[in-house]
Amino acid sequence: MPTAVSDHYLMNKRTYNQFCPLAYSLDVIGDRWTLLIIRELMFGPRRYTDLQQGLPGIGTNLLAKRLKDMEAADIISQQKLPPPAASHVYTLTERGKSLQPIIMQL
Repeated sequence: MPTAVSDHYLMNKRTYNQFCPLAYSLDVIGDRWTLLIIRELMFGPRRYTDLQQGLPGIGTNLLAKRLKDMEAADIISQQKLPPPAASHVYTLTERGKSLQPIIMQL
């Protein structure tokens, strides 16, 4: 499991440019909607449309961007379901699952 987010990922984001663990964590999961997406995925794999329905108010383009950013940060992964479903679902990676106890404490 990777322990650091790629430089490429952080170059394409706003960052606090501080090297303490809290600032670094906010760089990765501090964007609006990110924690709510993680919350939805804590219940299990979700299709894109399931996430949209579970997050009323998030725009399609913003959801797509957050999912892409979270994939780049190795918090979620996208998996293709076998036929007959043949759709894609998002799921938490091991790194994403490690956030669950912290989120539950919030």
